[in-house]
Amino acid sequence: MEPKYIWMDGSLVEYEKATVHFMTPALHYGVGVFEGIAVMPPTAARQCSDYRSTWSGWSTRPRYWGFRELPYTADQLAEATKLTISANGFGGCYIRPLIYLGGEKLGLILDNGVPKVGIAAIEWPDYLGPEAMEKGVRATVSSFTRHHLNVTMTKAKIHRQLCQQRARQDRSGAAGL
Repeated sequence: MEPKYIWMDGSLVEYEKATVHFMTPALHYGVGVFEGIAVMPPTAARQCSDYRSTWSGWSTRPRYWGFRELPYTADQLAEATKLTISANGFGGCYIRPLIYLGGEKLGLILDNGVPKVGIAAIEWPDYLGPEAMEKGVRATVSSFTRHHLNVTMTKAKIHRQLCQQRARQDRSGAAGL
């Protein structure tokens, strides 16, 4: 089921209206930090409070990327997540918080932009399908190698890190795997 609402910068926004401007620096330079959290039914909203350490850790990761000031505390993000899950009527779901460099001025100087925050909650059925646990899956070994630890940011999930993963996934799909 598609979510009805996304939490963006302090309020719930209808799914169709949860957009960013084309000139948003994050789209051009990949400046953003995200996380993925699985929340199990039936107590999804309550579990977000229990993730205090997760939110505390996650809210410090944008600082590794260079964001000095963040607009929300870990407690505020936990409350926003509960609100998002509740507004969408989800039991179990996948939470995708995202902090990205916003604004309409291009450039890599973070102080010239504005940190923006969004939280999506989506229903996410078995990623590989219900038969994966029973029958297994076909897979392949990628020809790509992982970057050395000193080549990129390793303390946070940043946008650019997923480029290799996307390429591997696309090649696997093209190979029928």
